[in-house]
Amino acid sequence: MPLPQIPLASYRAFSASTVETLQSTIHSKLGAACVAAPMERPIAALANCYRLSAGELWFCSYGEAVKIGFAEGDYFRVQVHHAGAGSTEINHRIIPVQPGQGCVSSAAAVLSFGAGFQQLAWRVNRQALALKLAAMVGAPVSRTLEFEPALDLTLPRARAFLGILHSAVHAITADESNRYLLVELEQALMVSLLSLGEHNCRSLLQGPPKLAGPWQLRRVEDHIDAHLDRPFNIEDAVNLTGCSARSIYRAFQKYRGYSPLEFSKHRRLLTAHRLLAAIESNKSIAQIAEACGFSDLSHFSRDYRRMFSESPSTTRCTGRTSAKVRFR
Repeated sequence: MPLPQIPLASYRAFSASTVETLQSTIHSKLGAACVAAPMERPIAALANCYRLSAGELWFCSYGEAVKIGFAEGDYFRVQVHHAGAGSTEINHRIIPVQPGQGCVSSAAAVLSFGAGFQQLAWRVNRQALALKLAAMVGAPVSRTLEFEPALDLTLPRARAFLGILHSAVHAITADESNRYLLVELEQALMVSLLSLGEHNCRSLLQGPPKLAGPWQLRRVEDHIDAHLDRPFNIEDAVNLTGCSARSIYRAFQKYRGYSPLEFSKHRRLLTAHRLLAAIESNKSIAQIAEACGFSDLSHFSRDYRRMFSESPSTTRCTGRTSAKVRFR
């Protein structure tokens, strides 16, 4: 599904029709400085921003040719082309931002916007990304994570990254309350960036991981059962077992035949079924879905019907208590 012409349109961060307004606005909103702009004519600058758990997702369009200077920050800036032509200069090296190539940077940089250039910019917290890397490899990472600035978006594995990024934009556009989905998409986006980009810790991700043992899987399953009010979080499993995220996922597939995400959803749906079938329950279907970690009622209803071959309202009306159990 293509992105909207103006992504994140409901989350306007700022707009400016003069360079003077733009200069003061980007300083206060972005901590940046306008280093070059057409002072003699009006501009049509706008930026939209949605705050995620570990960063921010931006859409930027300045209308005219401008250059924006950024100082070094505690985040990685991931730029993805949307329209027009632009580039980013880092340490005297110019990285075009165009179809097929993005840019990743945390150092001081100058972003050059052509007259029609538009981009999506994901600002992800550096520490959050480092913790995600540690979770993926199952051990602390002693070196400071640094990326090669040019991000090759023509690689086959780039399709996953762009797909997740676009899914996040569509999820934000469709339903701002769908926080669980956005948390999962942001986590997946971090994994995808670490898998896609060239960085100084890539060697840690090479080679098959050692599988987690059955007792470690049982610990993860028990943790999931104790927290059925929220979706599965791989970082919790890593902390519980001392194993990498890859090891946990591979072990689940080998020993269980399903992923921890599938197990979590199945257990939460079983809990929802029990609550819906309970005669004494006075909670609404939406309240039960929320209590079982489903923030999107339509997605909950779809998954529920797929598992039980009936709608949540049918279960509520008939009070059925039997269900086919796939796990355990």
